[in-house]
Amino acid sequence: MNNTLKAFLILFLGLALLSACKEKEIVPAAPDYSDDTMWIKQDADPDGTGADVFYVVSTWEEDWTDAEGRTIHYADVWNPAHRGHMAIEMNKVCAYMAPGNRFYAPYYRHATINAFLTKDDEIIDKRTRLPMHDVCDAFDQFKQHGIFDRDTARSWVNNVLSRGGTEPPMELYKRFRGSEPSIDAMMRR
Repeated sequence: MNNTLKAFLILFLGLALLSACKEKEIVPAAPDYSDDTMWIKQDADPDGTGADVFYVVSTWEEDWTDAEGRTIHYADVWNPAHRGHMAIEMNKVCAYMAPGNRFYAPYYRHATINAFLTKDDEIIDKRTRLPMHDVCDAFDQFKQHGIFDRDTARSWVNNVLSRGGTEPPMELYKRFRGSEPSIDAMMRR
């Protein structure tokens, strides 16, 4: 075996070992959406003529380190400081959007702003591709029935958000949508 081939094999095996030793990404525990403390909610629609407003808090939490010194790239809904940061924005939007409507804003494990600050498409894609795909497809469901259709919004809350962690996410989504997600919604954007 010539030296060039040996060097290539050593380099290849070294890279394979490095990738195998790569630290597993840490993801905080999932929220339990059957627990009312996982939401900021307000029903300010006593006569039922308003809309269900579903608000998703902005991505702004920075990467952080847990007690074991591991860097985490997602907000932690069980961390009082993270919840406090999210609650500031969610409460302000609730004060504006809730009058005459039913307002729902879940605490969720959004990707930290650091992914976007890298300006690295691969990192951004890794942390946002699947959620964006699901959101686009779910939004199409709302468009088909009217964005403020009470039955569609209630179905989303009852079949998906309030059951997080109790069944596989795909089963929850199929119950809401009637089918698996489609890439068609994303391709139109």
